[in-house]
Amino acid sequence: MNLCAAAVFFLTAAVLNGCASLPFEPVELSPVSQLDPNEVRRNFKDRLTDKFEIVETAVLNYRGHEIISLGYSEIDEKNDSLAVAGFTPLGVKIFEMKAAGDKAEGTFSIPQPGKTADPGKAAAAMAEDVRRIYLGRVPGDEAQAFKAKDKIHYRQVSGQGELEFIFGGPDTALIEKHYRTDGRKIWTVRYFEYTYKDSKMYPSKVFYENHQRNYHITLRLKEILS
Repeated sequence: MNLCAAAVFFLTAAVLNGCASLPFEPVELSPVSQLDPNEVRRNFKDRLTDKFEIVETAVLNYRGHEIISLGYSEIDEKNDSLAVAGFTPLGVKIFEMKAAGDKAEGTFSIPQPGKTADPGKAAAAMAEDVRRIYLGRVPGDEAQAFKAKDKIHYRQVSGQGELEFIFGGPDTALIEKHYRTDGRKIWTVRYFEYTYKDSKMYPSKVFYENHQRNYHITLRLKEILS
């Protein structure tokens, strides 16, 4: 299977198993006892930008296989939308994905190998994963906050489950986001590092796990375009 086919196979096989291991050094934590959770949330929100374009590398892992792609992403927090295109290292387009509001869709630019899951549905599911990473990073006003030794947790009802935000680290920023239903993790995002440009911060090292579909994605920021 060539690289292009392997990449499409990953994206269309959302039920494959993978064993996740963290690709980055843990975030250095410090006590948060003197911090006000409401102020931490406001400060983090002020450091974000509503709309941006980035280039990043994505490493997709499943069943011990590793597929590397170069992605271009447009994120619009204000309009709750995003668009992503992925390419092989040779510059061949693998997929395009879009999400806006409660809709997500995607298409593949090269044929899928064999008989696997519907490629459009698989790409739409991946668009939802990207949405979870880049949109909705600020806890809502209704979120309940409590402090641990070196982290601040915010929890709020979301859909049929619970969404948890965890803040900490040198920037006192979002370092983890979890979604659970019936006490079981559905997906997790970990933010290991941020990059600043014009006083705004962008996640530069991200690890995403889809616990239901048993795969994970490692993202490394390459360039901030706007």
